[in-house]
Amino acid sequence: MHFSRSGRVVAVLQWFLAVIMPFFAVFGRVLFTGELGWLGVIGLLFSPIGAILLLVPPLVALFDREARRLGSVRVAYAWATVAIWVALFAFSLTAPDSSDAHPYPSPLQVLTGIGSGTSMAVTTVVVTVAAAGWLLALGVAIAGIVRSRRSDARAHAGTPVPTP
Repeated sequence: MHFSRSGRVVAVLQWFLAVIMPFFAVFGRVLFTGELGWLGVIGLLFSPIGAILLLVPPLVALFDREARRLGSVRVAYAWATVAIWVALFAFSLTAPDSSDAHPYPSPLQVLTGIGSGTSMAVTTVVVTVAAAGWLLALGVAIAGIVRSRRSDARAHAGTPVPTP
């Protein structure tokens, strides 16, 4: 579990994008030719919950002493977090929507001409990637805490600490 330069960027952006991306996933579709229907109502209800969930891994990662000292995040954590952001961006392009009167095609449907079923299948994959990224980020954050605590215990016991 190493650190990289990109980890510093993720360490800063994770706080802003955790709040912005759930709302962008729903309302960003308007920027890409998509119309907004019932997904907007659902987004108003669930985007705040999504933002809170996306803040859990960064809050847990704060307890990783090595990462906090370096002002960075671990490489696996950075990759998982970026996967979440990309998946939420892709959600804004792939999620079909509807109103009481008729369905609204997703921006992906408008741009490529694919059907609603295919767009929904892609959306399902994108949501799965976001969920897997969230679980991975949380797991790596917890593993980072455990690793940093073990390093501290070895340092206090006089045992040489291996460098990452």
